[in-house]
Amino acid sequence: INAEYMGPMDSFEQIFTGDSVPVKFITKTFEKAMPKTVFHMPVKVTLAALSEFVCTTLQLPNPITFNFLYANEFIKTEVLLTYLKRKNLSTETTLEIEYTPAFELEVGNNMPHDDWISCIARLPLHLGGDPAEHPYLTGSYDRCVRIWQGTECLFVGGGHTNVIKAAYVLDATEISTGKRKRDCIECRFLTGSKDGSIRLWQYHQGKLKELFAFQHGDAVDTIDVHHTHTLMSSGGWDRMLKVWKLDQVLEGGSKETIHCILNGHSRAILATCWSHANRGRLYSTGLDGEVKSWDVIKQSPLVTITADAPAAYCMAVGREEGDLVLTGHTDNKVRLWDPRSPDACVAYGGHKGWVYDVQWNAFVGNETCLFSSCSEDGTVRVWDTRSTHELLNHNEHTDGVLCLAWMGRGVILSGSKDNSVLACRTTGTHDSVATTA
Repeated sequence: INAEYMGPMDSFEQIFTGDSVPVKFITKTFEKAMPKTVFHMPVKVTLAALSEFVCTTLQLPNPITFNFLYANEFIKTEVLLTYLKRKNLSTETTLEIEYTPAFELEVGNNMPHDDWISCIARLPLHLGGDPAEHPYLTGSYDRCVRIWQGTECLFVGGGHTNVIKAAYVLDATEISTGKRKRDCIECRFLTGSKDGSIRLWQYHQGKLKELFAFQHGDAVDTIDVHHTHTLMSSGGWDRMLKVWKLDQVLEGGSKETIHCILNGHSRAILATCWSHANRGRLYSTGLDGEVKSWDVIKQSPLVTITADAPAAYCMAVGREEGDLVLTGHTDNKVRLWDPRSPDACVAYGGHKGWVYDVQWNAFVGNETCLFSSCSEDGTVRVWDTRSTHELLNHNEHTDGVLCLAWMGRGVILSGSKDNSVLACRTTGTHDSVATTA
């Protein structure tokens, strides 16, 4: 090991003996990079000692624990030599090992509601400070929408006649002249309900006004909006995937609001998501277990993934070019699909109940590997796509967890059947606060 990078290494005297393997350290998630040199690490070094070595070399004021990956795979063995033997790697080959902060969990505030919380949506505002104190809205089984600023509920209201199942915030503005805290935020958002309607709302000066109502033939379970705000998709128990001309409504209203109706699912549609990278591409899934992609411009199906998957309750689409798709199922598993290879599927097991929501962490760039899931088992779990073992398991809820939202800087909000929204902080993400809803 190069002495100029060693620092105070007295504690490593005994382990740096015997056979060694050349190692280069890289990171994609930590703010400090290791020197671009080859370190000759002892083959019998433990991962704990390797983590201590990285902390010492980087001269971190407060040591933290790191996880390590080789070739995009987490190293799970306690000793490096065991991993080398398992992967049949030569000690003469230079290993490029990635280090990333290990995850730790801090449980934060509890925001009580009057009934089950079915959806959470972050308000896309440019705000500093603690993301746990940023504004968001919730939809509930009591048919109400609530707007929150941290732990303070600014507004309760609505107009749906049945359970609210979905919400999407279109835009939000912070008003510095408001005398009351509830007057300092303005926003427009959409809600979908079991009453068969999707409603467009404006929250202004502490009051909620309905601007427009879209109609399904049965309960609505899912809505999503194209990033250009031109089109909105929705699905529900009428088995119709509807695409609406949202831009015409936002510009002043239009009687001809439907763009197209996409038929193909044999049972209720419970999740729909737009592609972030491919214009006009839409995804859907539901109780038939099929993951479908659609060309909305041509109004035709593209790919149907039928890998004998059970019913799916939720979906999330990544922001990278390949549109990696996450789905949560009634066999208690999360599945990762690549539409470019429909037969390829990775299953993440660990939940002990149906998976109700999955969310990519959209605050660490377009190539994030991190996602979260929640389940009827009352847990929230954080995953890295490069390992089928969870990174974190948050089990502070006392009943099934129905919905999730990443707020930035590792903060996750979760809504549950125990009538509460909990905030937890996953240290180790090193993400930044973004404006993406």
